Amino acid sequence: MRRRLTPHPLHPLSYPSRVAYQHLVWRAEPMNPENPRDPSRRLRESEEQLNRPSSPFSSEAIKGLLTKIQTWYQGLSNTGKLVVAGVSVVIGFGFLNLFLRLVTTLITLAVLGGALYLGYKFLIESDPSQN
Repeated sequence: MRRRLTPHPLHPLSYPSRVAYQHLVWRAEPMNPENPRDPSRRLRESEEQLNRPSSPFSSEAIKGLLTKIQTWYQGLSNTGKLVVAGVSVVIGFGFLNLFLRLVTTLITLAVLGGALYLGYKFLIESDPSQN
């Protein structure tokens, strides 16, 4: 019996929005020349795949990544661990600085917008009773 190779549903080419996997997984699907797949069925299956909720960051993928990082970190020497920890702290403070600057900018824009609005209301817009 002839078999046709089709991408496995978890194959990266099956779902363009998913994170690419490091290995290819293929499954063999029997070719059935007597019962070809009709276009409406293929369309329905494609719509189901598109409407299926998918997250590129599944909990299993995150756990696997954290396990790899933890294994890598534990394999480092004490000096390497110290360097990685120091770089992580510096990067963490950089992100904290970025976040605080963003919040400060948003607060400044809100205060400036409020001052401009009040200036427009009280200084530029004339009081209708003075006409």
